[in-house]
Formats: sequence, C-alpha cells, structure tokens
Amino acid sequence: PDSHGDTSAWAQVIPPTSSDSKRRGFPKQESEALITSLPTSRASDADKGGRGDLLTVLRGYETKHAGTLPTPTARDWRSGKASPETHGKNSRPLNETVSAMSGNKSGRMNPRFREWMMRLPIGHTEQHSLHLPLSVDTISIEAVAEGTAAAAPEIAFSLPVMPYGVSTHRASFAATMNAGGRAFEDFWVDVIRVLVERGFDRYYLMSGHGGNSSFLVNVTKYAGENHRRIFCATSFLYLSGPDGIAALEKYRESKIGGMGHACELETSFMLHLRPDLVRMERVVDDIDFITTPSYYMDWVEDGVLVANPPWDDDSIQGAYGAGSLATKEKGEIWLQAAIDEKVKHIHEINEQHSRREKRRDSGFGLWGKA
Repeated sequence: PDSHGDTSAWAQVIPPTSSDSKRRGFPKQESEALITSLPTSRASDADKGGRGDLLTVLRGYETKHAGTLPTPTARDWRSGKASPETHGKNSRPLNETVSAMSGNKSGRMNPRFREWMMRLPIGHTEQHSLHLPLSVDTISIEAVAEGTAAAAPEIAFSLPVMPYGVSTHRASFAATMNAGGRAFEDFWVDVIRVLVERGFDRYYLMSGHGGNSSFLVNVTKYAGENHRRIFCATSFLYLSGPDGIAALEKYRESKIGGMGHACELETSFMLHLRPDLVRMERVVDDIDFITTPSYYMDWVEDGVLVANPPWDDDSIQGAYGAGSLATKEKGEIWLQAAIDEKVKHIHEINEQHSRREKRRDSGFGLWGKA
C-alpha cells in the first residue's frame, strides 16, 4: 500500500511468462498469481523517460516521466496505524521528509532527490568512563550530521544514525557493544548496494566512533570496486582535517593524550548537547597511556605504528583523556567546527563525482573503449 493506505495499485497483477515460472521454480498452477521482475526507477527517469517505474508498471500504463512511489509510513506493529508514540524525531516517512525539504507538496518522492548525496552517520554504544552515557558516539555524530544537513540542505540528505559499531579492544568495560568487523562491513556494503540499485551515486560514511574507522575504509574500497560509477568516501571521525585540528588546538587545555575517549572533547560535546546525561562529579582523568614516539593516543592518532592492545592496559575507568577540562562553551565551538568541516567534505565529494562522471562520459582512457 502507498503512504495513504491505498492498495488499489496492487489489484493489477502482471502475469509472468512461462520462462519466468520455470526459472524461479514455481508450480505452473501458481504462475498466474506471480509478479514478474519489475524495473527499478532511476534518477534519469524524471527527465528522460527511461524504463518506467514500479507504480506505472503495476497500473498498466507508461508515461513520459516516471511516476514516483510514495514511501510507506512507519506503523505501530500492534495496531498497524501510525501514531506520535511510534515516531521519533527522525522517523518521518522519507516521502514526507523529501517533500518538506524540497517544497514539493505532493507527498511523493521526487526522482531528482536520488541525485543528492547520501550521508550515512554511524555511532556506537559503549562505555564512556563513569561520567558519560553509553550513547556519546551516537549523539555526537547525529548532531554533526543534522548540523551538516541544515547547512547544506540542497545537496545532501542523511539517513537515521546507526547506534551500533565495532569495539575490538574494550570488552573488559561493561555495556560495550561490538557488532564485529566483518558483520559491520558486510552490513554497510549491502546498504550501499541497495541504495545504488535505487539510483544514489554519492555517499559519505560519517563515524562518531574511532573503532569503526578502519572497517569503514574497507567498506569504501568494496563499494568502489563493486559500483564503478559511484563516489563513496569516509573520514576519520570529525575535527580531523586541518581546520578541525586548528579549532581543537586553539581551545584545548589538555596536552597530547588528553583527547581520546570520554575526554575533553567528547565531554565538552555532551555538556553542550545533553548536559542532563553528564555527571561531572564522577569524572576521572585517564591519561597514563603507555607512549612511545611512534605509538600514542590522542584525537588524531598520529603514531606511525598501528596496534590494538586491550584498553585496560592504559585505562582504569574506561577513559582516554582529561574529561575534567571539558566545558559546554568548548563543546559548542567544536561542534560548529565539526559541522563546517563536514560541509566542506560533502561539497568536495560532489565535485569529485561530477568531474569524474564528465571525464567518463567524454570517453577518457579506457572509458572510451568497448
């Protein structure tokens, strides 16, 4: 049914061919009740016609411009009806969200929307010392993603934040979740595959948890290998580029080792975003990391060596850093710096994709050969 509960579009079922029945292994007597393979609409359908979308095929007619499918609303699993209680602040149906952002009042999803960049914010659920909640990474990256969306609503859109990631080194600290690196990679590779099939071609995997980062690098590599006409990128956390690092250095009070986990930065973020979840009276600074010239801990991990020792070698309470130096004022400044950094990234991703597509279409190098 569509977003208004209309099931009439499904009344016309397309009979499959005999070859479809044989290929799929369905009994002959059931073949008349089956639906054949249906085309997936593409971004170009709105302007160039194209293959036709699912709704036009189901209704038995073709139009010059592809019709667009309303996205079903989120529904309460008991009653089957939408209600305020079943909708969080980020759970509006996709078609309503797109309509609100684009000024489209039809309630239907505009195929042009698929030409925007898709941001995929990914947090985590894990222990953050004694003074912060388990959801720090999720709350932080959600705020960065929402701020980026507000700053550049015309070119990008964010999926809801994912609250689970990978922690391969913190099993000793209670309530730390771990999706596992391989399962995490497979999940996001499949998410991108599904979005590619629906016409999206630019992606930014934004992480609020350091443990996700190396696995997200692998996801971008798999995505680029599997889908040659997309541009999929990630970056290490936030405030990790030149401008972000400059903002950190300008206002931080801790020395190297004071920003890593439940630290001056993350605690400042939470004092700004969710002060009700912070217990500053319980802060314990953990800054006794075993440091050598090529292996040490700070927000931007500049050590040449890459290793994964258990955190209980270096942390007593589960923190890396000086949370006691945090303030809400720093949190506000650093959040805005993180948003500004991500806005630059999405413009750059769009530029990279656009310039590469022009080069491909011009027949550059091997792209010009059959």
